[in-house]
Amino acid sequence: PFERIYIQRLYRTLRHKDHIITDTNTLKQELKEFGFDGYIETVYLPYSQNFRKLSVEKEFLRRRLNLPVDKTLILSVSTDSPRKNLQMVNKVTKELGDKYRLVRVGKPLGDSITFNNIEDSTLNEIYNACDILLFPSLYEGFGLPIVEAFATGLPVVTSDIPTIREVAGNAAILVNPTNMEEVIEGVKESLNLSKELSLRGIERSTLFSFNKFKRSIRLIYEEVLKDDEVY
Repeated sequence: PFERIYIQRLYRTLRHKDHIITDTNTLKQELKEFGFDGYIETVYLPYSQNFRKLSVEKEFLRRRLNLPVDKTLILSVSTDSPRKNLQMVNKVTKELGDKYRLVRVGKPLGDSITFNNIEDSTLNEIYNACDILLFPSLYEGFGLPIVEAFATGLPVVTSDIPTIREVAGNAAILVNPTNMEEVIEGVKESLNLSKELSLRGIERSTLFSFNKFKRSIRLIYEEVLKDDEVY
């Protein structure tokens, strides 16, 4: 209830602003449907330049991070908000069996190997050490871990919902986040298409570079200032 009240108040304050920058076209459309009548521009969030594919073997990284070298590692990076659908992550990992192991960056989940309060450099190594990112969120404003995984060449299985379809394009396996069988099939498919998805993800990540973000923001501010000078 408190979160709902906060969101309602936030949207009311936005309704009559002259300019808003959103991080997806999906959110832009939501604002219009809510009643926002000002100028809205979409600029995709950039990922940190610390995230990239490393030219070292997974086994080396796993030993360095104390991760098992003989398991298929499913990575989950998120808060524990209900919309992150962590129960599905836990169920899917258990259903897949002993050959799989869950690695969590965030609150522990089941018998996950868990990391917290880590630097981007360590998180980059975790992305590079794992086999897939599983991100079955029920709602997202953007989904930054998806883009971080893309930048490292890690295959992604994520939700077939509007925001994520926009961010992920054809570079991820999209599934119904409430259907366990579909999520499991998505995990298996991502492993079979690992090399192809890795290449697609790295290519897709170029849409979210910091330089592209910086240029877009600068252009918007220049236009806003130009309009102010006219009036």
